[in-house]
Parts: sequence; C-alpha cells; structure tokens
Amino acid sequence: DLLASSGMIWINLDDKESHYAKVLLDEIFGRENFLANVIWRKKKTSANDAKFFSDNHDHILVFAKDKNRCKFNGLKRTEVQDDKYSNPDNDHRGPWTSSPCHAKTYSEKNDYELVSPSGKKFSPPPGSSWRFSATKFDDLIKSNEIWFGKSGNNVPRFKRFLSQVKQSVTPVTIWDNKDDPTNQDANTELKKFHDLSIFKTPKPEKLLKKIIEISTN
Repeated sequence: DLLASSGMIWINLDDKESHYAKVLLDEIFGRENFLANVIWRKKKTSANDAKFFSDNHDHILVFAKDKNRCKFNGLKRTEVQDDKYSNPDNDHRGPWTSSPCHAKTYSEKNDYELVSPSGKKFSPPPGSSWRFSATKFDDLIKSNEIWFGKSGNNVPRFKRFLSQVKQSVTPVTIWDNKDDPTNQDANTELKKFHDLSIFKTPKPEKLLKKIIEISTN
C-alpha cells in the first residue's frame, strides 16, 4: 500500500525461500506484474566444505506495483560499449558502428545485384537477401548510411550512429560479470566501520547502486 503506483520492489532471497516468496508475491502484486528473477552470483569461489552443492547465487525477485506505469531506467552505457563506435569517414553525425546489410530470412524481392558508387557489384550471401529494397538501399547510399570501407570496394555495411541508439542498456537476468560485486566485497566494506558479528549477510554497495540506478531517479 505504501509503494508508489510507478514503483518496484526488489527482494533478495536464497534458494530456501525465493520460490515460496514468488508465489506469495504473485498473490499480492499479480502475476502480470512480475518483472524478473535476477540470479546474482554472491560468491566467486566454491565452498568445498559444503555437503552437496556450493551455494554461490541468490535470487532477486523484481515486481512492479503496475507494470504499465513503472519507471525503468536500464543500466548506463559503459565506455567499453561506446568504444565500439568510431568515425573513420568523419561523418557529421558523429561516431558509428556497422552491421551486415543482408538478412538471414530469404526474400525473393530483396535478392538482387547491388552496384556500389565505385561500380563494384555485390550480391547477398547464398540463401539470404538484402535487408532493404533496391529503392531503400539507394536512398541509404545517397545519405551516406552505407559503408563500403575506406577503399569503397568492401562488402556494404549499414551504419548505426551512437547518437541514435538507446542511451541505456537493458539489464540481463544473470548478474555474473567480473565487475558485479559479491558478498566478499560487502564484508570488506563492512569491516571498515563495524564488527562483522552483528551483520551476518551484508549486501555490497555496488549491488544496491545498480538496483537503485535501474529503478529510480
């Protein structure tokens, strides 16, 4: 009742409790407002003293109060992601990356011979067709949205500009990257200001930061 209509709730639980909580949350919020079950790898190393399995992950259940009204930011783009974009032809629209101009799904009407501005002829790979109609392809070439390489004779590729792409990254449901924090990080943080004996399962600040940035401004 206290949650904003545009809000979300994130609940971190282990295997022993998460499945019971999911059923309970379905009843409270409605199954239609379930957003994700994020698998967070809380430990990087194996617990060899475990009798059966080393418990290396937790579940983070994410529900919206109203899926149609919740505000979801996604993750900020990283420098690594932006570094994929460059501007070898000094395009006034800024950095870009490229993708193939052919489609895997075959279309007879888009299976034609393309002539580049340099006069070289290209056909789509066997079993595929171009992504664009001949008219559309011609328009893209005129607007400098097709890259034939510095020589002008390479296989055509479609230019996608950094300024036109979504400025946030859709989160995945497995948080297992090398930069994702673990419980060990949380223990290290806690030792800086308190005895670990009081807080048995602290959560790392980077984990909370990630959740907050995704779900609120």
